[in-house]
Amino acid sequence: MKIVFLLLGIITMNTCGQKSMPNKTIIEFKYEASTRGSNYTCSINENDIDVISKGISDFQKSKSINNEQWSSLINSSKTIDVLNLENLIAPSNNSHTDRARIATLTIITPDSIFISKPFDEGNPPSQLTSLINNMLTIAKTVD
Repeated sequence: MKIVFLLLGIITMNTCGQKSMPNKTIIEFKYEASTRGSNYTCSINENDIDVISKGISDFQKSKSINNEQWSSLINSSKTIDVLNLENLIAPSNNSHTDRARIATLTIITPDSIFISKPFDEGNPPSQLTSLINNMLTIAKTVD
């Protein structure tokens, strides 16, 4: 009997301590990088990708994405604890001295918006690297 109560207690502690995402359906990913005179935005949802660049070369382009690309992004995001996204620490701070653009990642669900702390473009927190690289790879396909 003691073993049953002990096991029940362990199971209860494990399930109560887990964080769950308010709504696991991600509807959009957004990557932004900016500095004085230069802005880059990449927004991707299930249907399309929008890329906007302002600065030396101004452009705004959109393109449809396929299910494989969207699934790839969703898979890349599975390792990210979105509830802790705003607490991830940037590995460098070159953007404080204009040696890198300031970047952020936003993950949008139907009921919440999760935004990372600013980090240097090209050097995100390690937990975000796979997703951001995947987003930028897809962004390069936009003509």
